[in-house]
Amino acid sequence: MHRADVQGMVRSVALPPMARDTMDVDQFALASMTEDHKEGVAAFLERRKPKFRGK
Repeated sequence: MHRADVQGMVRSVALPPMARDTMDVDQFALASMTEDHKEGVAAFLERRKPKFRGK
């Protein structure tokens, strides 16, 4: 887990539920644009172990 992920989770605890949901959606959108996410999905579909690079 990246530092930004942990910091986002810590900040979201203090928010009201609607704001927390919006923040979660935004964080997921950012994470789904990474090379590691694309590699994870491709590896899953190809039934192989992913080769994450931290990008």
